[in-house]
Amino acid sequence: MITGIGFPKMYKERGEKRDFLPQFFANLTAYPVTIYLEKGYGEKLGFTEADYLQCNPNIRFAAENDIYSQDLVVIVRSPEFELIQKMKRKSGLLAMLHYETRPRLVNLLRELDIQAFSLDAIVDDRNQRLVVTYEMTALAGMQTAFEELARQSFTDRPVERAMKVAIIGLGNLGVQAGKYAFQLFPNYPFAQNGFKGITVEFLDKESTAFLDTVEAILQETDILVDATKRPDPTQVIISNDLLGKLPEHAIILDLCADPYEVRGSVVQGKAIEGIPHGNLDKYVFTSDDEAAYENIPASVSTRNRRTTISCNAWPGVMAKECMEEYGRKITPFLQLLLAKGYDFDVNAEDYYERALARSMISHFEKNA
Repeated sequence: MITGIGFPKMYKERGEKRDFLPQFFANLTAYPVTIYLEKGYGEKLGFTEADYLQCNPNIRFAAENDIYSQDLVVIVRSPEFELIQKMKRKSGLLAMLHYETRPRLVNLLRELDIQAFSLDAIVDDRNQRLVVTYEMTALAGMQTAFEELARQSFTDRPVERAMKVAIIGLGNLGVQAGKYAFQLFPNYPFAQNGFKGITVEFLDKESTAFLDTVEAILQETDILVDATKRPDPTQVIISNDLLGKLPEHAIILDLCADPYEVRGSVVQGKAIEGIPHGNLDKYVFTSDDEAAYENIPASVSTRNRRTTISCNAWPGVMAKECMEEYGRKITPFLQLLLAKGYDFDVNAEDYYERALARSMISHFEKNA
């Protein structure tokens, strides 16, 4: 039985300010559980302790150690390893854990016997994610890309073609990115004195297998977007050699922001080879940003460089809107945890239980 829930603050970067909004906790008043919020929770979003207590009188404000000692810990981004190690054995963790690309994290969770539920693995019966903000990820990324493109000197003179946005990935994220490209284009100066309109081209897996096809596309691409979900994160889709075909002014937009991770001789990296990995404190990288490129594993080619936009938490750029959306989507699953504990069945009659069961670390390991 869950009697205490801990809600830590997120501060992997100074710019991180995604705490759940007070109204989120009003949905938990019917459950006999004490809610522990880390001191200062919500302050970066402009909320006070009184704002939270007004929505749920069962809230207590506590120090970090007390937060991680509860029966269940809830946070959007996965905590650092040293924080997870503060948790009680057999306690629960509900967070974005990304099992497929975080093997060291999976090992730690199993070693500590943590009942893990990965928000990104909560999927419906058609394998569609239920706790996700594709729209905010796409909007924050595309808006940043357009702003950077507008700073390029080439926009001061007309060009004799339409702007081209090339998107790798045909899923929800890629589609949203394409929609926002069309919506944003009229807001920038090159729409009136520059490009002759805008085109959006999607590259599927079959297309990227033909180098001559990809080269021809990249030569006229102004914004190259990675919106892929790769089954094997060690496999590159656009090689660094191909990046040399992009115009010098081109912008690379990394919406997936898969991290680099070295495991022996195997490097887990980006779908677009040799681009930097960003966060909320810094997500725009010029081609001469040597400090950013020094953080890339030495075995990865970075010879060809373009201005790159990469953030490991894109929705955090629009923090309040993001947390309002996450709160709405997470609520039924958190209520289910409070009602049933940690025992769920992927074949249950209840829609939400099936989805939550698919997010369990035990389910991932069974099907890996």
